[in-house]
Amino acid sequence: MATYRIDARYWVAACLMVASVGCGPSLPFYNVQGEVLINGEPVKYAEMHIDPTSEGDSGRTVPARVVDGKFTTPIGVAAGPAEWTFSVVDTTGLKINDYHNLSDSEDGQIVRAKKEVFVKQIEVDREKYVIELP
Repeated sequence: MATYRIDARYWVAACLMVASVGCGPSLPFYNVQGEVLINGEPVKYAEMHIDPTSEGDSGRTVPARVVDGKFTTPIGVAAGPAEWTFSVVDTTGLKINDYHNLSDSEDGQIVRAKKEVFVKQIEVDREKYVIELP
């Protein structure tokens, strides 16, 4: 019986070719950052989600926290139309030490706090945004 040896480099090349079959052109992604304002004032704290809405989009929902009016997405956001949802927290009476690093009990306070929700349709086509709510 004959034994065949195949170099590992060929296996890697074959796997990469198979993995790339069917992949269309990829969308550009942006590391989005910016400011969120209500009546011209920075939002103290909000949780936001950016959901791509283009037809056939393979982008993912991107969460981010808005602290003292500023946000930076933790991962890239797919280019194109997107629905941005902002859950603004009423921080009155909350005992939060650091909004950037919430403990479990502080996170529970955020969940129970009144929230005002705003939804905006925004085209993702750059890295910096200033968003005025509502």
